[in-house]
Amino acid sequence: MSLKISNFNIHSLMGNGTTSLFDTLGKSRRSNGGMGMLQYNTVNTASYNKALRAYYQKQSGTASKLQSTDDTKMASLKDVAANLKASASVLNASSLYQKGEDGEYKLEDIKKAVNSFVENYNKTVSETEKADSMDTLRNGVWMVTDTQKNANVLKNAGITIGKDNKLSFDESKLTASNISSFRSAFAGRSSYGGRVNGRASSLESIANRSLSNGTYNRAGRYSQASRISSRWSRNI
Repeated sequence: MSLKISNFNIHSLMGNGTTSLFDTLGKSRRSNGGMGMLQYNTVNTASYNKALRAYYQKQSGTASKLQSTDDTKMASLKDVAANLKASASVLNASSLYQKGEDGEYKLEDIKKAVNSFVENYNKTVSETEKADSMDTLRNGVWMVTDTQKNANVLKNAGITIGKDNKLSFDESKLTASNISSFRSAFAGRSSYGGRVNGRASSLESIANRSLSNGTYNRAGRYSQASRISSRWSRNI
């Protein structure tokens, strides 16, 4: 079974009507420039709880049946998150935006790094949408939201956000006169690229923990889900 972000009713969370979470992020960005950071305490709202409860109530079968599918998802998440972290690390380095011995910027190196980042970012978004883990979902939402908030910074670097929250890169925007835009977006730990690096690292850690815990983690989480569902049933 798959807990997809797109299945959540977040009417009370965003005030944007009943729609999918990622779709709402995109609509909010287009209408008012970004919805702002989704706070951790939104998991306590009634609509969020009801959506999760509905999901858990639909679960069937044994924990062993869930394990194989979950392992596959987590292994895939681990790979894409590790690749995103690596490509973000390349863009984080200030040296990438400095002139070489020939007095010219390394435009081809920057272009390659940005294309790699965009590709791995898009794959990571896709994997987080498939996740069963709430930690994975939260990190995916935070990453997408941060991207929305930095839409103008990314646009200056030739990177745009599509309706599906995937990125695209216009290579023609990468010129010697526009290097500062790329440096501003990606160089340094406090930059947008630095924060994505941190988020990718968190996603990789979540996947590693899940995979290393084996069957006990699957069974434990499945049973815990049932208990959470029962608790929400009493409280909502």
